[in-house]
Amino acid sequence: MQLMKFVMLAVMLAALSACGGLPSKIDPPSVSLSGLRIVDMNLLEQTFAIKLRVKNPNDFDVPIHGLTYALELNGQEVAEGVNNQSVTFPALGEQFVEVNATTNLPTILNQLVEMSRSGMNASYRVHGSFRAGKGVQSYVPIPFDQKGEVGLGGLLDLGKKKAAPGKEYL
Repeated sequence: MQLMKFVMLAVMLAALSACGGLPSKIDPPSVSLSGLRIVDMNLLEQTFAIKLRVKNPNDFDVPIHGLTYALELNGQEVAEGVNNQSVTFPALGEQFVEVNATTNLPTILNQLVEMSRSGMNASYRVHGSFRAGKGVQSYVPIPFDQKGEVGLGGLLDLGKKKAAPGKEYL
């Protein structure tokens, strides 16, 4: 009987310590599309690295252990995925996160046609959820949903300074 009480107490303490890593109220971060880079391309599929700028409005660091995401251009979902990257969003600061996305030729062609109709501008929506917490046992979902507009020139960073080799963002 004593052993059972000890085990129950140990389990309760472990559960409480897992929740103690982050405050109970976390303001969602602001997430915006910062750039695209071609990783791999063939006739049927294209893989892009999507660079996201994440701004943490909280006055404490937020450790992240992964995310799920979806990217829409002109109202059409063009990419979705998961990422297990660990990063810490600094208090009242910003951090870049890069995720890979695979799309197909018809999706890209539809977007190019739509952008040519709209003066080479695109509305975008990036949404999903970060997996926050400290330690293996903790998990606090932090949803994000951001909309914006970008011109093809802005998305491709035309006229900007050259990036370091291997980091050529469109």
